[in-house]
Amino acid sequence: MAAMLHKLASLLVASPLAVIGVIGLTSSHHGRAVSAAAAADPTDQPSALALSNLLAEREITLEHRREAQQLVNDFTLGQMTRHYWGAFASSLKDLGLSAGEHVVTQMKSNDQATTLWVIPPRGSEAFLAVVERREGRLIAWSCRGAKGSIPQEPGATCPSGWVQIDRTEDF
Repeated sequence: MAAMLHKLASLLVASPLAVIGVIGLTSSHHGRAVSAAAAADPTDQPSALALSNLLAEREITLEHRREAQQLVNDFTLGQMTRHYWGAFASSLKDLGLSAGEHVVTQMKSNDQATTLWVIPPRGSEAFLAVVERREGRLIAWSCRGAKGSIPQEPGATCPSGWVQIDRTEDF
């Protein structure tokens, strides 16, 4: 009786593993058949190359976005710190920051506010960071928007059609 229970337990454990193995084999065989069929059809190669290029471009654009957002965050924190010690910094170099090789940046500072525009080389986005004194309080905010709709001067909030990334008050 004990031997029979042991065989039944082994069967119960082995059955799901066998099912998973069969599913894995049929899935990988099906995937191989699809990729082999695609390789045999030369008309799919240009579309696969176009898709590959599109995905590579998207990955580069996202990496530039991450770098720009990191620069915006570092600028904001750096300017808040500099203001605490007396005045806003007048350049990224004064903050110990640098933009990417092809990134276009424009920074303006005065006694009341400092702004940074960041325009990555790829993609359709630009970034704006502002740190300013309002009614005795330090306020920092940043936005992301279309390169084609960059205003000459930032207002009190994000430009129309832009998305606010961050806003910090009470400093």
